[in-house]
Amino acid sequence: MPDLGRQGVVRAVQERDEDTLHGVESVIADENVAGNGVVTIAAGDAYFKTSGCTDGTKTG
Repeated sequence: MPDLGRQGVVRAVQERDEDTLHGVESVIADENVAGNGVVTIAAGDAYFKTSGCTDGTKTG
Protein backbone atom coordinates (compact mmCIF):
# COMPACT_ATOMS: atom_id res chain seq x y z
CA MET A 1 0.00 0.00 0.00
CA PRO A 2 1.40 3.43 -0.90
CA ASP A 3 2.46 5.74 1.89
CA LEU A 4 0.06 8.67 2.09
CA GLY A 5 1.82 11.74 3.36
CA ARG A 6 0.24 14.99 4.38
CA GLN A 7 -2.85 15.98 2.44
CA GLY A 8 -3.21 12.46 1.00
CA VAL A 9 -0.31 12.77 -1.48
CA VAL A 10 1.25 9.44 -2.42
CA ARG A 11 4.86 9.31 -1.27
CA ALA A 12 7.36 7.11 -3.04
CA VAL A 13 11.01 6.22 -2.50
CA GLN A 14 13.59 5.91 -5.30
CA GLU A 15 17.05 4.48 -4.64
CA ARG A 16 20.16 3.97 -6.79
CA ASP A 17 22.85 1.58 -5.51
CA GLU A 18 26.44 0.87 -6.54
CA ASP A 19 26.08 -2.87 -5.82
CA THR A 20 23.47 -5.46 -4.86
CA LEU A 21 24.54 -5.86 -1.22
CA HIS A 22 21.69 -3.55 -0.06
CA GLY A 23 23.77 -2.03 2.72
CA VAL A 24 23.84 1.63 3.69
CA GLU A 25 27.26 1.89 2.04
CA SER A 26 25.73 0.73 -1.26
CA VAL A 27 23.41 3.72 -1.67
CA ILE A 28 24.50 6.26 -4.28
CA ALA A 29 21.32 8.36 -4.01
CA ASP A 30 17.84 8.06 -2.57
CA GLU A 31 14.88 10.39 -2.59
CA ASN A 32 11.41 10.58 -1.08
CA VAL A 33 9.05 11.80 -3.77
CA ALA A 34 5.59 13.34 -3.42
CA GLY A 35 3.94 13.68 -6.83
CA ASN A 36 5.93 13.22 -10.03
CA GLY A 37 9.63 12.46 -9.88
CA VAL A 38 12.46 11.98 -12.35
CA VAL A 39 15.50 9.80 -11.82
CA THR A 40 18.53 9.41 -14.07
CA ILE A 41 20.15 6.00 -13.86
CA ALA A 42 23.86 6.21 -14.60
CA ALA A 43 25.96 3.57 -16.34
CA GLY A 44 27.75 2.80 -13.04
CA ASP A 45 24.53 2.11 -11.13
CA ALA A 46 24.24 -1.59 -10.36
CA TYR A 47 20.76 -1.53 -8.89
CA PHE A 48 17.67 0.68 -8.87
CA LYS A 49 14.64 0.14 -6.64
CA THR A 50 11.43 1.94 -5.79
CA SER A 51 8.79 1.60 -3.12
CA GLY A 52 5.30 3.06 -3.23
CA CYS A 53 5.75 4.40 -6.76
CA THR A 54 3.51 3.94 -9.76
CA ASP A 55 4.95 2.28 -12.87
CA GLY A 56 7.76 4.26 -14.44
CA THR A 57 8.33 5.26 -18.03
CA LYS A 58 11.74 4.90 -19.68
CA THR A 59 12.83 7.84 -21.79
CA GLY A 60 15.93 8.54 -23.81
